[in-house]
Amino acid sequence: MADGRALVHAFLLGFEVETTMASVMNPPHYEKGFHATGTLGTMGAAAAAARLLGLDAAQTRAALAVAASQASGLKENFGTMTKPFHAGHAARSGVLSALLARDGFTASEQAIEGPQGYFAVLSAGKRDEQVLDSLGAPWKILETGVAVKPYPSCACTHSIIDSALELQRTHRIRPEQVAQVTVGVNAAVPRILIHGNPRSGLEAKFSGEFSAAAALCDGRVGIATFRDDKTDDPAIREPHDARAPRGGPGDSRRSRASHVDAGHRASARRAGSGHRPRPVPGHPGLPLSMDQLREKFMDCARIVLPEDRADSVRQMVEQLDGCPDLRSLTAILSQSAGLPPSTRRSRPRW
Repeated sequence: MADGRALVHAFLLGFEVETTMASVMNPPHYEKGFHATGTLGTMGAAAAAARLLGLDAAQTRAALAVAASQASGLKENFGTMTKPFHAGHAARSGVLSALLARDGFTASEQAIEGPQGYFAVLSAGKRDEQVLDSLGAPWKILETGVAVKPYPSCACTHSIIDSALELQRTHRIRPEQVAQVTVGVNAAVPRILIHGNPRSGLEAKFSGEFSAAAALCDGRVGIATFRDDKTDDPAIREPHDARAPRGGPGDSRRSRASHVDAGHRASARRAGSGHRPRPVPGHPGLPLSMDQLREKFMDCARIVLPEDRADSVRQMVEQLDGCPDLRSLTAILSQSAGLPPSTRRSRPRW
């Protein structure tokens, strides 16, 4: 039996392993085309599961080695069902690796650092293994914090959305007033936001053009923004010539900052938010408030849980470190599977 405090501890260990391993290989690993949620997330999940299962050092080493052979994920699948599958696959693979290791499954002791191991194969040219010496000293989560996405789309769209929403709030722009939307980004972003003309909600999550136009038209961005039918909304598609040019503000390829300009039909002037140094909401430097976190949680949970059950889960998660038995949480989550068909929430295709 595991309690909430054990789960929090496991999360912290998984975070530490995943982010430390990321420092060995990134950014070349990500720029090569690997989706770190799948590749590095598998390793973090294995470390967390090993802790929850109480594995010893040898078993934990085996769990990580098994996980190394399951780590996968390609950015080419951005904008499809396979992209979010990367996250679930990583979690499942991590748990499976720990369970196999507990039962005596074997794997190479050099699966991570060996000449044909994880780092050598997935490093894409960078291998700074000295970073491993910093594992837990200090804890990475204390250095970086945790970013929480305020919008249900690729993180690279967030500064675009935030800038467009600021424009909309400041100038009260109406869709019919906009002749053109220009989004300035750094050189790395077009390789991530690969769907300039999205035809589904999943593709729209990886479209700078759609993100800017939707924010300007609707004045808000939430889960409903990325319904499939939203990509055919003439208010978003037709009035705008939305462009995401290569190159833009900032010298760092790792920067996700952007600027958004909207050209008005009537005045032929350009109004822009500019390249702002401040982080977007949800960044550790500008964290979401508790009310914003609750609103986001409920917005997501309502898709699969009735309102009262979703709120019960929220309350339990907010007091997770005091939960004496995690089975009380998993039980309320699994109850949705037993609901009569008439009371189940339909699952939209975003």
